[in-house]
Amino acid sequence: MALGTFNANGLFYTTYNPTQLNQKSFSNMILRLFPNGSAPLFALTGEAGRKKAKASEHGYFTKHFAIVRPKVNGAIAVVGTTTITLDATTGLVPGMVLQVPSTRENIRILTVVDATDITVTRSFGSVTGSDIDDNEDLILVGNAQTEASLRPTERSMASAYVPNYTSIIRNAWALSDTARASLAEAGFNNVAENKMDCMAFHSTDIETQMIWGQPVAPAVDATSGKLIHATQGFIDAMNQYASGNIQTAAATTNYSELVDLVDPAFSYSTSKDAMGRKERVAFVDNIAMKVLHDIGMNSADVNMTIESTTFGMEFTNFRTYKGTIRLLEHPILTEMGNATTGTMLIFDLPTVSVAYLDGRDIKKEEYDGSGDSTGSGIDAVGGSLTSEFATEFHSPPTCGIVNGLTAYGA
Repeated sequence: MALGTFNANGLFYTTYNPTQLNQKSFSNMILRLFPNGSAPLFALTGEAGRKKAKASEHGYFTKHFAIVRPKVNGAIAVVGTTTITLDATTGLVPGMVLQVPSTRENIRILTVVDATDITVTRSFGSVTGSDIDDNEDLILVGNAQTEASLRPTERSMASAYVPNYTSIIRNAWALSDTARASLAEAGFNNVAENKMDCMAFHSTDIETQMIWGQPVAPAVDATSGKLIHATQGFIDAMNQYASGNIQTAAATTNYSELVDLVDPAFSYSTSKDAMGRKERVAFVDNIAMKVLHDIGMNSADVNMTIESTTFGMEFTNFRTYKGTIRLLEHPILTEMGNATTGTMLIFDLPTVSVAYLDGRDIKKEEYDGSGDSTGSGIDAVGGSLTSEFATEFHSPPTCGIVNGLTAYGA
């Protein structure tokens, strides 16, 4: 039997044990083999924040700081011009001071006339004004109010509502009562083994939902006639809210190209270390990790001496002029094979949360032999794990995805 295969029936019988496993002398030599990597199978689930959901519809609010970026629409002569037309006046209020970068002239807004026009005081400062070119980007330089001024026009940033729903993840374990009673003298418990399998499946299902899930509003399931709904995963959230942060590498990638690929994830920031540097965590598959290793080896000087007894490098962080990315190989990405080859998922972890409904954060149920008088009428023991949760990705613009990291190239 190949490693990592499934029990096609789902119910564990005594015949499913390898012959050698039934020998008493083997009872203390059992090894469980899981995919290798620098992160556990459910790394994202473990590192995300935990919250409580109140209902199956679990939308959430997110807000990002808005920068005023006015752009001139049409060339403006300096003489006698007190009305300036912009592409849009969104976010502008009277009293604000704008600077023309090319001439360093400051202009003060007197009134916001409409959606595109403002009236201004030119040469508001030590620099005398001159002609302003079309499409000139202006810089906001705070605001200047008069003495005994009235309360200025209110400003606020809009909160965006992100609709989302819970997913119900269920996994079961079951084995015949004969299998339960077997091997007890050998010191090995089939029940514990079967429960561990169920826990691994359950955790992995939650993890994959968090990465690849797509939101499904409550709807009637065609087979059962019952309601079904699902939560949004990271990749879908990125495609919906920050598609510009999804990059694809060329056939080969070097250091400078890698910096350009991860740059969008650092445009904004919510998390920083003690030195003020921006921090991210990247989960990658083994191919992408090898490419990152090759880039590191070819971008650094490695010196060895005659006393060295170890050679090679292990890179756990990638540092750019924008910040630091902690690198972790994710076993699930690796085990998916060609579907995820060269994948790099960049997370701003403080912005990622999992919200569980009350009492459904891995709810455990057992039957037959559990001592709670429940039963299934089957000569077997078993149980199930149920989790109902919704994901929250509060800031996709501070995260990123890089696809196609398959080969290093100088």
